[in-house]
Amino acid sequence: MASLLRTRTVAKSRCSALLERRREAEYNRGIAQSSRRRSLNSSIQRAQVDHCRASVSASNPFPPIGFLREPVVMNHSAEHPFATCCFGRNHATTLSGVVTVGFILAFALCVALSVKPVMAQEGVAGVEAVGDSIINFDAKLKGFQRGVLTVTREDGVDVMVMPPDDISTFQFIANAKMPFLQRGMMVRFSGSFGPTGAAITPIDKVQVFQPVPVAGMAHHTKDLFTPGVHPVDRNAPKKPVAVAKYNIVGNLMGINNAGVMMVQAGKTPLQVPLAQDVAFQIQFNNLNLAQEGDKVTVSGFYQPPDDTKVKADRVTITTDRIYGEPSDTKPVSRRKSRREPAADEKKEVAEASEKTNEKAGDTPAEEPAEKAAE
Repeated sequence: MASLLRTRTVAKSRCSALLERRREAEYNRGIAQSSRRRSLNSSIQRAQVDHCRASVSASNPFPPIGFLREPVVMNHSAEHPFATCCFGRNHATTLSGVVTVGFILAFALCVALSVKPVMAQEGVAGVEAVGDSIINFDAKLKGFQRGVLTVTREDGVDVMVMPPDDISTFQFIANAKMPFLQRGMMVRFSGSFGPTGAAITPIDKVQVFQPVPVAGMAHHTKDLFTPGVHPVDRNAPKKPVAVAKYNIVGNLMGINNAGVMMVQAGKTPLQVPLAQDVAFQIQFNNLNLAQEGDKVTVSGFYQPPDDTKVKADRVTITTDRIYGEPSDTKPVSRRKSRREPAADEKKEVAEASEKTNEKAGDTPAEEPAEKAAE
């Protein structure tokens, strides 16, 4: 068994050596072929150059200073023909042709660069504009179908607006009162906090929003939708060691009678005092609360000349409605007694009583419905 293993090892080593020698031989053969090919090409080029020089010397009365320095202006008569070089053209013709072609190309490029933008701006008929144009306008919301927003501009023209790719730049903004708030809503606010995590000053503005996908958002925008305590200064520590400003994002847990708001900011529970004139603002990234006729501000671009189809970079929808504001008249709720008949039953009893009186020839009762029911 040992001898068999030794034999296999020797055979493998010999095969490896043979393969190595073969690779080396092929490599050397390739190098030799490349060197021969290069030497042959250089010999051909030298022969061509010598032929051109001999031809120029035979036809030119002036001794050449160098192959590329022969006089450009030569006599092209039959007695002194300019010898043809290796490319089949004389040097004067080649240089003049190159210069002419260069001037023509430069002139054509200048004309193209100067004329095309003018045509695109002026909207010349039959010329397609290159690039997109920026547009900003105010409008009124008309509808939303199949992922396209339809708005009416101030001039009465309907415009189809494609929402922006970044959902954070599509906003519905409205004011709200405290009754609009519910436990579990997402809120965010900014404030100054001390080392103990307590707010230094009362919070005067609270934004209410709904969760959105944060994939692909910038870091500073992603923090506005991610529950937690986010320092405004990126170099500041996560846990305050001194008075610093932080953005708080979390779930609303409640507001007590003393005006203290409880928020669960990620894994951190916070209790922050609210200012007496605190403002609650709705910032939804959808159309759940939008209505027809709301004001719309659009910033985007379009492809000229059609400015009725816009791809938006930012869309802001605002309204004068205040959500959570109590109505002027409130329905008075009253517990109904089991013995008290319902209003429909009272009406039916009154009608039946009137019909009975008419059949009997008596005058209809003028008493109230409740008394007739008794």
